[in-house]
Amino acid sequence: MNSLKKYDVSIVGFGPSGAVLALLLARSGLSVHVIDKTQEIYDKPRAIALDHEVMRTLQNLGLSDSLAEFIEPFTDSHYLGVEGQLIKIMSTPAPPFAYGHIPALVFNQPSFEKVLRQAISESPNIEVSLNCELKTLIQNENEVSMEVLTHQVGEQPMHQTVVSQYLVGCDGASSTVRKSLQIELEDLGFNEPWLVVDLLVEASALSKLPQTSMQYCDPKRPITMVIGPKNHRRFEIALSHGETPDDFKDESRIWDLLSQWLEPGQAQLWRHACYEFHALVAERWRVGRIFIAGDAAHQQPPFLGQGMCQGIRDVVNLSWKLKQAIEHPPCDQILNSYETERKAHVKALTAKIIEIGKIVGQRDEQKARARDLHLLHEAKGEITPTARQDVQPSLNAGCFSTHTHPKRGTLFPQPLIRLNKSEQRMDDNLGIGWRVFFNLNPSPDTSNQDANQRSQTGLSNNAMLTSMMNDLGMHWFDFEIPEHDPQGLLRTWFEQAQATWVIVRPDHYVYGAGREQLELAEELVKLKQLFGL
Repeated sequence: MNSLKKYDVSIVGFGPSGAVLALLLARSGLSVHVIDKTQEIYDKPRAIALDHEVMRTLQNLGLSDSLAEFIEPFTDSHYLGVEGQLIKIMSTPAPPFAYGHIPALVFNQPSFEKVLRQAISESPNIEVSLNCELKTLIQNENEVSMEVLTHQVGEQPMHQTVVSQYLVGCDGASSTVRKSLQIELEDLGFNEPWLVVDLLVEASALSKLPQTSMQYCDPKRPITMVIGPKNHRRFEIALSHGETPDDFKDESRIWDLLSQWLEPGQAQLWRHACYEFHALVAERWRVGRIFIAGDAAHQQPPFLGQGMCQGIRDVVNLSWKLKQAIEHPPCDQILNSYETERKAHVKALTAKIIEIGKIVGQRDEQKARARDLHLLHEAKGEITPTARQDVQPSLNAGCFSTHTHPKRGTLFPQPLIRLNKSEQRMDDNLGIGWRVFFNLNPSPDTSNQDANQRSQTGLSNNAMLTSMMNDLGMHWFDFEIPEHDPQGLLRTWFEQAQATWVIVRPDHYVYGAGREQLELAEELVKLKQLFGL
């Protein structure tokens, strides 16, 4: 049997990145088809960390409440040197949280994926085909055609042709889509074998373990210990020279490595596997109408827990651009900015992750002792916590204003907003998509007459600006700060930016900012041209 179906976007791979992409596209009104070669969710954890940017996306999808019971704050990470001394701390800053969520979190991946799939099952715009194998890909200037083979128990495999305007490969590190496009991977210079062990620890034994996450930077055997949700603990243990994955098939070898903390009977081995920690990035992320995202496009060591976060950043970036290109075909060129923006960000962040990995994994004792002295000298004898999310780079090139501004390419905050005497997170209160924020910024000692004059400078009172923003489908907001800004986050942002207006993209990155309304009008004209309007 061979049937033909057509969609706006096809997605190969039904892991977290593919599932989030499907939900984002369906929310935009696009028709989506997802295939995956497996039937069930993998029942063991792989990713363990989330961040505030991912949580903001899940909030925008209406899922953050459903996921709350499977997510907990990431504890501090303490780095211990050769002699067991504290040499570094990575931490989470205190509230208020700039983007509306705790910056670093841990989560249960199987439960997380169940919530995503339940939401997908309730979406009329998404069709899912499981036990479905991608066989061939063909594209032309208008569409992508894939031949798939669906395996059904007790029946002959069913052949199907799926046609879509665009296709995205979210099919993991061994991506069939990437290989079919003959895309090579660039090695960023990190390849180390590690053993990953996930434990479910008995309640009576939890006190035997550290109460913060740990990085044991011991050249004899570097080890990471992460505190996961509830009684989940993860150990990442560096393999030594001469050791192979076969050496750890016997569980007794694993318990030998864990013996300084736990013994058999005090925890259940939930998962254990050896991995080669890589730092790789695809040389191309787009070939015609086909894209790759997530682990198909990049792999990085796990030292900052950014693997899945990077994949979800990819699909958030790509989703609104696909919507724009499908609804306004003249702006297909905007899709080229996906690789420009995401590849540079991935490479910059991976470089920082490798730096952390080299701190943790230094195997030369003399160099490890020098590392300890250097970090202690930098700290001047007092270890000050470093915020994990301070390592995030901005986006420097792509779909942004041509005018340089320090805030361009950075995430715009999501404070609590006070409207009609109630307080809500900004995205819940004001919506998402393309937005323009204007700071009316009244001072406490301003006269009513001055306030009236100032209100005439707001966006809602400028017919030319409102007409252009309507044409672009933008939302716009005049902020009375501090009246609408109880946490003071917007006031701080506008003061640091020295701006009165800001254009924010659907992925919450700052497109551009400035002081004069004429500058804003110029940027809106450029956007209309970019969008083919």
